[in-house]
Amino acid sequence: MQNIYERYKDGNINGNEDAAVKAILSLASDSITAQSGFICGVFESEFVRIFGEHLANVNEYRELNHDISKLGFLCEIRIPINDYSWVIHDNGRCYKQVINGIPMLGTMFFLIDFALRAELIDFVIITTIPIYASDKAKSCCYTKDSEFPIYDGFSLR
Repeated sequence: MQNIYERYKDGNINGNEDAAVKAILSLASDSITAQSGFICGVFESEFVRIFGEHLANVNEYRELNHDISKLGFLCEIRIPINDYSWVIHDNGRCYKQVINGIPMLGTMFFLIDFALRAELIDFVIITTIPIYASDKAKSCCYTKDSEFPIYDGFSLR
């Protein structure tokens, strides 16, 4: 929305009203599609796939940056909500909960924990960025000493 505003502010809307309305409608449609089409299992498998691809390149990252003392991954996750209020699925129950970031799932935890304990990497920063409110991004840093809850699944509210 901010990009649309920036594009049409200061009188630039004059003569471009139709384009501005189309941009806003497209944004609203994309938001509804992203929220209604969100599938936790697909999200989880994509996270595991991408994280695994990076793990496969750890030796190359270290060779290219041999002077670094610590190696970590920054995982930026675009989410189609703005308030970090999730529907958590855990132990056969569903409940709403606000979580600072993204709920951690079992396979995500296992992969991150393995990479940290095997000392392939030293830390992982997971940053969640709401698709339509990037100023509300939140980050969580994980090291091998981190403790955090693991959930069976989650959905958007």
